[in-house]
Amino acid sequence: MSDRLTLAYAIEDAGIERTKAGRLASAIFDAIRDNVSTKADVAAVRADVAAVEAKLMLVEHRLLTRLGGLMMVVGGVLFAALHLQVPLRPFAREVICRPLGAEAVVHPCRASSSVTPGALAANG
Repeated sequence: MSDRLTLAYAIEDAGIERTKAGRLASAIFDAIRDNVSTKADVAAVRADVAAVEAKLMLVEHRLLTRLGGLMMVVGGVLFAALHLQVPLRPFAREVICRPLGAEAVVHPCRASSSVTPGALAANG
């Protein structure tokens, strides 16, 4: 009640009649009474926010754990697929060099292979 009177006196000091100032102060306090939060309201909201943050941290941990496991599985499948693949061409391992104006020769690092360039051209 004292806040209402203080507001009414402030309005009266601004040049408005005392009865109008009292009604204006009552109208202002009635309008904002339901829209003002108390310290208890703020504490309740903070507790709710803390609970939601805790749940989000748990979900984040579970999501990262599952994503890490999925990455390991995909990596293992990819590794196995790359190491167990069957070459499509039997002579795909040979590297043939054709210098300008020269005939085909097997690359020197593959020279110990049992496949010769002639056999490669015949199977071609």
